[in-house]
Amino acid sequence: MLNVEQSGNMKRYVCSIDNKVVLEADKILVKKNKNLRLIIYNGLMTRHPMHLHGHHFRLMNVNGNYAPQKNIIEITPVETDKPGFNGNAAGD
Repeated sequence: MLNVEQSGNMKRYVCSIDNKVVLEADKILVKKNKNLRLIIYNGLMTRHPMHLHGHHFRLMNVNGNYAPQKNIIEITPVETDKPGFNGNAAGD
């Protein structure tokens, strides 16, 4: 599992991940074909989309392998979501 916290300054419309501006945030290194569960907390007072380049999130629910896959998920304000994904794409 990997914890990610969204934060930022809405007056300047600057978003950050783990207290780093998005462009300066560390890359998430994942071994090829490894399944990973993210724990994403949105500390902002606005909805915020999350997207992983080249990957789809699997929305974890009672449907297991038949749970929906999404390219972008929207995390609501002050909420935690726990999507999973498979590291099946090479590169950034």
